[in-house]
Formats: sequence, C-alpha cells, structure tokens
Amino acid sequence: MAAGDLLSHALVPLRPPPLLPLRKEQTERLLLLRLDGIGDNVCSWPALKLLREHLPESRISLAVGPWAAPLYRECPWVDEVIEWDSGLFGLFRGRGVAGLSHDLKISKALRERGFSAGIDLRGDLLSIVLLRLVAPPIRVATVTRGGRRLLTDPLRIDDGHETRRTADIASTALGLPTGQECPLQDWPRPEALKRAKEQLLRIGWDESLPTAALCPLALWPWKQWPKDRFRELALRLKRDLGLQVIWFLENREQAREQCHGDPFFCGPLDQVAAALSLCTLAVANDSGLMHLAVAAGCNTVQLFGPGDASRFAHRTAETACLHDKSCQYNPCTRSGDCKNLSEGWCLEKISVEVVYATCLKLLGARSGHRQNASGETSGGPATGSREPGKI
Repeated sequence: MAAGDLLSHALVPLRPPPLLPLRKEQTERLLLLRLDGIGDNVCSWPALKLLREHLPESRISLAVGPWAAPLYRECPWVDEVIEWDSGLFGLFRGRGVAGLSHDLKISKALRERGFSAGIDLRGDLLSIVLLRLVAPPIRVATVTRGGRRLLTDPLRIDDGHETRRTADIASTALGLPTGQECPLQDWPRPEALKRAKEQLLRIGWDESLPTAALCPLALWPWKQWPKDRFRELALRLKRDLGLQVIWFLENREQAREQCHGDPFFCGPLDQVAAALSLCTLAVANDSGLMHLAVAAGCNTVQLFGPGDASRFAHRTAETACLHDKSCQYNPCTRSGDCKNLSEGWCLEKISVEVVYATCLKLLGARSGHRQNASGETSGGPATGSREPGKI
C-alpha cells in the first residue's frame, strides 16, 4: 500500500460511501481542480466540455495555477476561474513551507462557499489533499499516489493518453460510458483573436499567406530540440515552401537569440491560442504550446525526447509525432545525468531533414510542391492557408 494511502487510512478509518453518478439536481456547484501545467490543462478541455453539456444548470468553478488562468478567458465551459498557486505543490518544488498558509486560507474560503461536488482532474495525492481541505460532500479523482480514503469516489481508470484519461473521469462522474472519442478542440475566442490579429499585422504578418508557427521552448531544457535546428528548419520552410514563419516565444530577449530577423509573437496565452489558430503548420517541442497548436487545428509536428509520448502526443490525421525511442531509459526526465548520453541525446537524433519531410507530409497536396529523385523540392509557393479567424 502506498504511503499516501496509509496516511489517508489513518486520517479516515471508515471509507466514505460512494456517491456517483452526479445528478443535475444535486450538483448546484461543482469545483474542478487542475493545478498543474499548461499542457495538462489543455488536455482536460474535452472533460470540461462534457461536464458543461451534461450539467448545464450547475455553476462550474475551475481552480488552476495563475500561469494557466489566461487560457480560460471567453471559455464557455466554466463559470468561474480560481487562481490557486498551491504552496503544497511548491513545497515539493523547493519553495519551502511559506506557501502552506495560502493553501489553508484559500481552501477555507472555498469550503465556506459550499460546493456540492469536487473533481481533481490531476489524480495526484497533493491535489487530493487540497480537495479534501475544501471538503465538498462528493470528492472524485483517480488515485495514482495514494489518498483513496480522502475521496468518496476514488476511480480506477487505466493509464492512457491524458485527454482520454480526463474525459473518462468526467464520463464516470456523470455515469456515462467511458472510452468515447474526445477530440481536442479550442473554443471561439473573438476578443483574443481580434487582439492577436492586430499584433500579427504589426509584426508584418501577411494574412493571405500560409504561416508556419515555430515553438522552440519547453518548460524543461531537456525537452527542447536544438535551437540551431529550429533555425535551419525555418530557412527551409521559407525558401523551399514559401511559408511565412512566426516564432512563438516568451520575451524579446529570446527573439534576439532565436529569430534572426523573423517576426515573433509574445503575449497572453489566450492570444497565443488565437494566433495559432491562424497558422497552417506548427512545429513544437513537448510543451503547452504543442497542445494549444493541436487544439487550434494546426497541422502539428510534435517533437518528443525524454517525455512520455504515449501519454501526451496526439494521434490524428493533422498531427505527427517524432520520437526516437531507442534509449532504454525512455521515458525519463533526465538531462545531464542521462545514463545513455554516450550514444547521443535523444532529441539530437531527430534531424532537420526528418522534421522537414514530416512537414511536407502533413501539408500534403495543399503545398503544391514535389520532390525530385535527389530530394530537392520544386514548385511554387505553398497554398491553402487556413481561413482567417477560424478556430
């Protein structure tokens, strides 16, 4: 038994009775927790949509980290976004115990609001503890690291893709069959789209030309494809395919190092999502922007290194995953201490030529290009840009 389960058994000797499925008349206020990364949040969108569709009269509140909150502007699936930078999570990230008082304060405030039910979409002991502190009478989560007795309804859902996993949590909570199709789609963002187009036009974006979004960042350095390969790819996309390239970055300092004169886009996450919806193609590391590009409808090349592609890479006709799995330690989160660096870092095994060929494949007949026997590309500029403003 996991240590977390031992602790929860000690704190709650008697298992609470199961209370699922959620009933419309019993779920006046529903609290959802998704306190982790941007990509994890995006993967939860089909679950949010499903809950909204089946609980149309419920007030749905979503608690997320401040870094993810801008994603949910104009979101039709939740009524309220609560920013919660958990001190309990911070404790395990080296931030010390100072933030724990914040957790107690916000959980007390939420407890006083009288939520009817709460669902933790992460399924981690830390967020299960926070859900228990809020203490809605119905508490639902998958149990991966203990905390079973802190829930009224601990769920057993097979590990799989994160989008399917969270959708299955919502389906189970609602008493619906699991394993249903759960396409990842963004919602219309008219206000963010207006601001994103204004910014793109200021940096020289041509609305009539197909656009390639290059997303070279990731939360961890060991998830980043080499910068010089991104630059080489940008040159080929412009020279050989006639695409205009937009770099998606966090700040201007990164642009000086990366872009070499190409336009770049920085802004709030809702505007980033809207800008990606105007792009024909995206090439991205395993990152939040990768998931946003897929949700926006881009043809997306997903570059995976140490991460778990089976859980986070999307598999659709509009996406491709490039992932060298020859390392015996994959998936892992190792960087300088990787035990297999002598054979070459896994992301370095993905060549520019392979990424370029994958871009061509995703663009397909719309590119209007052909490759001759020597692999050189001929033909006119790429065609078939996406309809501006369509998300």
